[in-house]
Amino acid sequence: MNRNRNIVLKIGCFLILALVMLSCTDTNLSPVFYAVEHEKSLVDDRGFPDDAVVQRIIQNVPGGNYFAAAGTLYTRAPGGGTWSPISAPVTGALCTNVEIFSGQLVAAFLLPDDTGALYYSTVSPISWNPVSGLPAGAQIGLLRNIGTELFVSTLSGGTYNLYDYTNITIPTVTTTNLTATMTTGPISDVALAGTTYWATVGSTLYSSADIFNTFAADSTVSTNGAFDGLFLSSGGTLYLAADGKFYTNPGTGWVASSSITVEGNSVQFTTFVETSGLPGSHVYAGTGGYGYYDTSTLERLPFYTISALYDGAILSMLYDGSGATPVLLLGTYNSGLWRGDWDGANWQWKQE
Repeated sequence: MNRNRNIVLKIGCFLILALVMLSCTDTNLSPVFYAVEHEKSLVDDRGFPDDAVVQRIIQNVPGGNYFAAAGTLYTRAPGGGTWSPISAPVTGALCTNVEIFSGQLVAAFLLPDDTGALYYSTVSPISWNPVSGLPAGAQIGLLRNIGTELFVSTLSGGTYNLYDYTNITIPTVTTTNLTATMTTGPISDVALAGTTYWATVGSTLYSSADIFNTFAADSTVSTNGAFDGLFLSSGGTLYLAADGKFYTNPGTGWVASSSITVEGNSVQFTTFVETSGLPGSHVYAGTGGYGYYDTSTLERLPFYTISALYDGAILSMLYDGSGATPVLLLGTYNSGLWRGDWDGANWQWKQE
């Protein structure tokens, strides 16, 4: 595997998450708690590289297998077992993103010649098929399943574009009206709330009721860095990740959280997850190097400091409440994959 291509992957190709703080540490940890933390066994080796860049974690269906895009595409069954690598459709290709759409596994790959390609397969057995409809060789960024639509962002000819698939096996694809040049940054995320589509592009939030004709910049929100993940909660509230804060929109307009800093450093928020079914049903917000926060209480978590986890920006979060023990998975930049097991009151963390 070529060293330069590994470097390209580790900066996320053109994913905005690689542009935020990636190596912040918790310098506020007292020696006593540092010693206590390091006396814990935080490793539960399930075959996942400890220094992996985990771009995305998904689950096939509730109770189904997990899939993680981390250069190699990995999978394992919930509840136990080890992670197994899935062969790429092209020898030497790197998996940069993964999604489930219409019961199919969809994965983005960076090919050995540094061009991109999109493939789909049945979940089991794996048998890759190319997805057509995108510019030849375009690098693939975002993959987002929104109901009956799969959104795919690309970088081709120095321009980012967003495509909308309603079928991938017999491709039905349309180019949206959202494009971005290199100067404004990649398309980070897309969400649908009611009849309005939202998209984050660099430091701009766009919205549209008709993605094939218009996208308008939203001037009611702002960020010093970049906007990142969008997330629609089960209650219909839309969340937006920003630098130093996050926003919520219950359908009546955006409301900013309090400004959040750690030792004077602005906290860049990255992505969200909802732990439906646990007491209180929390929405957590991942950060670029400061763990994650409960969006209701603004409490920084984990409740005990894990420097190895805090050192890695959280790129992806997955909650699985289908088993006897609820599980929260955190995919990080350079700090691998972390699993929290719910003990009835807190998450108990292990590095897989």
